Amino acid sequence: MGVPRGYRKTITLVACLLRTGMITPMVLDEPFSRERGKSFVAQVLISELRPGDVVIMDNRSSHKHAAV
Repeated sequence: MGVPRGYRKTITLVACLLRTGMITPMVLDEPFSRERGKSFVAQVLISELRPGDVVIMDNRSSHKHAAV
């Protein structure tokens, strides 16, 4: 579908998947940047992880922040 004058709205869904189900779902009204990725890991994800959980990040640029 065409968008007048190229204006688009970016909505991002971020969530983590465990064997037992999905945790930390979050919807953002903006792109998922490196700074947003750093904040998500520090403020949301870490508090939900339990011993034995494994985190896998793909090669997306927002995952490449040194703190992540």
